[in-house]
Amino acid sequence: MINQTVLSKYFLLFVVLIVTSCAGNSGSSNTFTDNATKNGDLKHTDKASNHSTKVEDPASLYFSGDISTEVHQRMASAFSLIQERLGKYPTEVYVLGTNQEEKDNLASVYCQNRDNAGDIGLKNEYKNKQDCLSFINRPDHGFGHYLEKGLEAEARGAECTIGAGHNGQIQMNFHLLVWSKPMGYNDLQSPGYNCEFSLVFHEYWHVFQIAHTDPFICQGEGTEKNCRFDGQLQEKLLGGVWLQEGTAVYRQHTFQEEQFKIGNMQKSDTTLAQVLHNKYISGQQAMKECPSISLENISYSDPCSQAAYDWGAWAAAYLAYKVGDPYIFENKYYPTLKLTKDEILAFESTFGYSRQEFFEEFNAWIYSPENERNKVIPIAQEGTGRLYYNFD
Repeated sequence: MINQTVLSKYFLLFVVLIVTSCAGNSGSSNTFTDNATKNGDLKHTDKASNHSTKVEDPASLYFSGDISTEVHQRMASAFSLIQERLGKYPTEVYVLGTNQEEKDNLASVYCQNRDNAGDIGLKNEYKNKQDCLSFINRPDHGFGHYLEKGLEAEARGAECTIGAGHNGQIQMNFHLLVWSKPMGYNDLQSPGYNCEFSLVFHEYWHVFQIAHTDPFICQGEGTEKNCRFDGQLQEKLLGGVWLQEGTAVYRQHTFQEEQFKIGNMQKSDTTLAQVLHNKYISGQQAMKECPSISLENISYSDPCSQAAYDWGAWAAAYLAYKVGDPYIFENKYYPTLKLTKDEILAFESTFGYSRQEFFEEFNAWIYSPENERNKVIPIAQEGTGRLYYNFD
């Protein structure tokens, strides 16, 4: 019996290409994860464009067959908004539902896409299709992981996706994003709807960040050039979890605030100040889990890792306020990082002092009274959504 599924690949202005796949055949966390790329054994393919090149096509979205077409359109709209702001980088997004057979079909689509891109072969990323399927179905952040996240979300009545992440693959010149079931798109009036848009903004910020890094060690020139991915170099360039996740949380919520004021999204009853206040409280609680670890040294594996997201967002807001530019990270910091390939130099050039000097200042300021802390929260102008500060 051949089980068919329909997957949609969205392009600019929501022109839709319907791809029908049979099992084995196909046509054409809220967390950041990039543990799918390993050191040394991966060669960087030399193509006209790579993970850091802006492209004409928007993100390609592929959906499990048990995700409704209405959800396709709404999720594509969210990606369109953030790519319009940050630029289009080669990105593939795979959205899981909760059906095992449809998950397997989606995995086949992923591997067919890799074959079409020339990533399967004895000298390529995957030796054969089974090698590709083994990767995409691996226990750690494979498609099955995200299917389980969808089932978990349904069981506990979650309003929004509970698992999504950047899953590397930049050595193949694209960014891989994987999503668990995005149930929040089902109801335009629910809090989950805004949550889903916000999560897209967060994860695409990671695409933007990584597009401004060059974590490859290369030897030779021209046709003899050989490059390998270096995970430690990428981690170094990204500047720590507090900066990776803090800027992502800061920009996902400030970007959402812009969209409220422009009228692209239905306004929330919760203000930006309330959102960040909640982040402050949860970050403060998380810091208690690691009394001997400072914010700048928190890793994803630490029990207080949530503080890197929540107090990291306050660190990002503080830095932006200090230089008077709510858009400082996309305007200067990451472009400087891409140019210099030096996270220390990029930080000092952008903010005017060292990271050590910043943390000495921030670690005292973060305990300031709430009215003092709230000064660093930008205001979105009604109608245009443009962010600004009230320095009066």
